[in-house]
Parts: sequence; structure tokens; C-alpha cells
Amino acid sequence: RYLKETLDIGMKQVYEVEVVSRDGELRSVMVSVAPLLNDEGVYNGVLGIARDITERKHLERQVQNSERLASIGKLAAGVAHEINNPLGGILNCLYNIRKGTLTPERSQEYLHFMEDGLRRVQRIVRQLLDFSQQREPELAMTNLHQILDRVLVLTEHVFLAKHATWSKVYDETLPSVMVDAHMIEQVLMNLVLNAVQSLSDGGQVILRTRKQEEGYEIEVEDTGCGIPSEIRPHIFDPFFTTKGTGEGTGLGLSVSLGIVQRHAGEMLVDSEEGKGTRFTIRLPLVRSRAGTPIKVST
Repeated sequence: RYLKETLDIGMKQVYEVEVVSRDGELRSVMVSVAPLLNDEGVYNGVLGIARDITERKHLERQVQNSERLASIGKLAAGVAHEINNPLGGILNCLYNIRKGTLTPERSQEYLHFMEDGLRRVQRIVRQLLDFSQQREPELAMTNLHQILDRVLVLTEHVFLAKHATWSKVYDETLPSVMVDAHMIEQVLMNLVLNAVQSLSDGGQVILRTRKQEEGYEIEVEDTGCGIPSEIRPHIFDPFFTTKGTGEGTGLGLSVSLGIVQRHAGEMLVDSEEGKGTRFTIRLPLVRSRAGTPIKVST
């Protein structure tokens, strides 16, 4: 089959295959196949080179396992830190209430603190489930601009609190797209909220869509504080956040990135400290329901 494909394409091809050795051992082999042409440009054979890469593949798997274990350790530490903070506050409030020395008004205030802490733990657990489950998108033809408009309506109060404005630059030639509307709305909601939170009073958020030859782009740009270059490589890491305690879990961008990948897309970020940030989501116009995730660029 590989020889036929090489002749059909007319170019050198490289394949990775698994073969069974004489000893019955499964080996990984990299095969390079190139067509041979005579002086008249007619195929008269193929040149094939096979190289055993079993040991290299074994080492790659060891590295991947080590990286996976390191990620699990980091994730566990992040979960413990994020949950222990509100739990510590809850236990402190409970201790003071049980002493019976608080006024009724102060007791009610402590109960509100406890409720806020429990809701924070609940939110962390919910976001952690979103991060870990990574369910497949339920694709349907969707009007992307309607999703963006709905996000703006739902975040209107946040804009008002910051005295911020927004503008829309929609590509009206963009047709309906095949996405999971709820998932994409979750991504855009997170990006818009992050954008508004980065603004000083009177800043602006710009939403853009752009149709391309085989796909489309969604941009969320702000005129906020920007992302320092030293932390930019870490913004998609689970539990990484520059927000104050209680203001964010650091899972929003991780979850959003996973959603974009499961839509066979990529997310890019361009930021200049003190001038603003632009997140760009690139997605295919047409894809199968079993789309393969592709690269992420930061």
C-alpha cells in the first residue's frame, strides 16, 4: 500500500509502521520510500530505507510518562491550594461561631463568609470536572454572531462596572459554522470577562470575526494592561492565575484551550504589556464529527 501511495504521489514518503520480528517481538520501524525515475522521467522502481526506531519510541514514551506524572503532581498541588484557602476561612468562621461570643449580626456575617467559601469550592470542583472530563463537542450548525451577541448581553454589567465599551467587527460573509454552541459560548465568555478585567476605567474590548479560505477566526482584543512576556508561556497552565485570591481559579484558559482543540482548532495570543492583548481562535469551516485536535500556539 505504501509503495502504491508513493508512486501515485510521485514524491518521497516517510511512514512509521510496526512489524513482528523473527523472535515474535513487536518492533517500530521508520520507512522512507522514494520513486526512482529513468532519464525519460518514467518510473522504473522505488528506493526504500527502513530504520528500527523501537528504542527511540520507548524513550519517547518514558519522557511522556514523566511529563504526565509531573503534570498530575502540579494539578494536585493546585487543587489542594485552591481548595484549602476557602476551607481554612470556613473553619475559622465555624470556630468563632461555636464559641458563642459573637453578636447575632456578626454571626450572620460569618455565615455569609462561609457560604461564599463553599460556593468557591463548588466552582473550583465544577471547573476541575470541565477540565478533566473533556467531553466531545455536540456539533450543530450555529450562527456564530448570535453567540457573540449573547455573550455581550450577559457581560453587560461587567462592562458598566468598569465604564468600559465594546465594539463589533463582524464578517457578514461568514456562514453558519459546525460547533458546539454551549462550549464555544463558554470559551468566548471567559475571554471577554478576562478582557474586561484587564481594563482600566474607560477601556475597550473589540470582537472580530473573519472568514478565511478553509476556516474562520474569532478575535477578542482589549486595550488593557497586557500580559508580561515572562508569564505568557504559562497562561494556559492549569491553576495559573495573576488574579487575587478568590478572583479566579486559573482553570478558565485551560478549559477554553481544551474546547478549542476538541473543535480541531488552535488558540493564539498576542500581547504587549501596557497596550493590550488579542486572543485569536482559528477553527475550520467544515469538519467531521471526529475532528482531530491540532497545534496550539502561544
